[in-house]
Amino acid sequence: MSIVNLPDEIKKDERIKFSLVFSFVYLILSFLFRVFLVFYYKKFGLDLFFLIIAGIVLDIPIASFFFWLSSLIYKISFKLKSKRVFFFLNLILSFGLIFLFFTEYFFFDEFNSRFNSVAVDYLIYPTEVFLNIWQSYNLVLIVSICFLVSFSLAYLLNKKIGMRFVQTYKKTSFYSFLLFLFLIVIIPFNGFNISSDRIKNEISKNGVLSFFYAAYYHNLDYDSFYSTIAETEAFDIARKKVVSNGEEFTNNLLNPIERKVSYKSEEKKYNVMVFVMESFGSEFVGALGAKKDFTPEFNKLSKEGILFTNIYSIGNRTVRGLEGILTGFVPLPSESLVKMKFSDNIKTLPQILKAKGYYNYFVYGGRGIFDNMKPFAMRYGFDEFIEQKDYKNPVFKTIWGVCDEEIFNMSFKKAKESYEKNKNFFILSLSVSNHKPYTYPEGRIEEDPKKKKRGHAVKYSDWALGDFFKKAKKEKFYKDTVFIIIADHGARVYGSQEIPIKSYEIPLLIIAPGVKPSLNNNLGSSTDIPSTIMDILNISYVSPFFGKSLLSGEKNRWVCLNHNRNVGYYDGKNLIVLGLNKNNYYYEEKEKSKIERIDFKKDNLDLIKKEKEAISLFQTAWEIYKKGIKN
Repeated sequence: MSIVNLPDEIKKDERIKFSLVFSFVYLILSFLFRVFLVFYYKKFGLDLFFLIIAGIVLDIPIASFFFWLSSLIYKISFKLKSKRVFFFLNLILSFGLIFLFFTEYFFFDEFNSRFNSVAVDYLIYPTEVFLNIWQSYNLVLIVSICFLVSFSLAYLLNKKIGMRFVQTYKKTSFYSFLLFLFLIVIIPFNGFNISSDRIKNEISKNGVLSFFYAAYYHNLDYDSFYSTIAETEAFDIARKKVVSNGEEFTNNLLNPIERKVSYKSEEKKYNVMVFVMESFGSEFVGALGAKKDFTPEFNKLSKEGILFTNIYSIGNRTVRGLEGILTGFVPLPSESLVKMKFSDNIKTLPQILKAKGYYNYFVYGGRGIFDNMKPFAMRYGFDEFIEQKDYKNPVFKTIWGVCDEEIFNMSFKKAKESYEKNKNFFILSLSVSNHKPYTYPEGRIEEDPKKKKRGHAVKYSDWALGDFFKKAKKEKFYKDTVFIIIADHGARVYGSQEIPIKSYEIPLLIIAPGVKPSLNNNLGSSTDIPSTIMDILNISYVSPFFGKSLLSGEKNRWVCLNHNRNVGYYDGKNLIVLGLNKNNYYYEEKEKSKIERIDFKKDNLDLIKKEKEAISLFQTAWEIYKKGIKN
């Protein structure tokens, strides 16, 4: 189809109309999406005007990027002298634009956030992520809606503008790209932080910019981006925070917190089984006061051991939970140790137990390559890693792996086999069923799995856990085994704080020989699990762990947390958040897990002290990790 020749005056009028219109459409859609989020989350207030203005400013660079892309479409179509090519490319770009906002909505609904490091992580594992989306959402309907809307948009643009092809954009597309580059240099990718409410700040951000911000800082150097103090002072404060009565430092220059932990009484070489329950947050657990109780089996078990009522996950990803439970390390802001380069200074609970004669199993239902779990496990002390391919004819599976009853049955099998061989064992079982699409085998619980509800998936996981214990109690290994049930993290992150600590609450239950049923209100996190296990076993060892035993009775306790690229230090009263570019935030708890932002004042000596404690722990952890890397 030939290009229509037009007079010069029409050429001048049509010069940049198509790209301007397309960019304007993006700005309008982004504005409407932001308004929708404001009403959806009821985030009104005096700062609403500034929130919207900040959002528009952040949208401009992406609008200039769409201007450049649309100019390329026009240019390519002109060279090929085809209106059909113009319409087809216009349709692709329009579909991408519409689909982007649908994707942002579902991500924001799940994480209360624009695209962040989780989105970057998900792109690394497209098989699991795409099939999870396919199973969790009506993708055919969503894509159909996006196609219809984008087709209508492309048709209108083609009809109003595309019918008048003129040779334009010889320099316009080049200048628009330069404008895009200039704007992304001067405009902060991660927004303006105009409010003390985290969700308001997330609403004001631009999703595309936030994604590239997360990708850029995915593997960052702590010293360059976070608050630090003199190294000797940091080490000294960190040592005081981690040491317990009777422990002696080894004066290891590569690990200043390393210390000898000695027990005078005889070792109790019990077997150890740790059940890491996917997204099993306290909000579901009736024994912890949940409004909707989905855990009848856990509730029964809680009467047979020590139920901890003040425990927090250290992050909102499974690899963070594993990091705390296995390494006892504070969560670095860059990435979980499970996914980072191996460091000789990182020592794990499985390594220590292996040196004491234990045989270690990592029992998982998915693929070991996901989140680097298998390489990490085999590098840091596990003898066997059991993954999806090792289950023969499983009764049920999703894209995330075989169902929880299969995982726990495998754990049961390995425990029984090891005990019969008179071999001490450590088994970590990682469940997967409480994950979108929230499906599970029929007939296990009353609820219909076809409804795909998170609470039902929690109840199924709870059923599988109860089924394991019913069978295990009949076996000889039961009386010689320490059982620990803990969540990897809560169900989802929600809350207005930089680190929404309420959503980090998780259950912890310890059932062990000679341990009397009780409630324990000690503040703690998954970082404390290795030290607690070694305390129960009464085994003397050299501890590389930051965490302390939850059974020690010490009152001066703390937890360290991670959310995206922020890290926090919480002592039961104050939460100190260390952010990128040395931006720190301060919160004070008014009642349990309900905290409010407070201003930093130079005469607040208590807050200054706590800020130094926060900096010291994370700075020391980074130095320990960094010095153990072999280039």
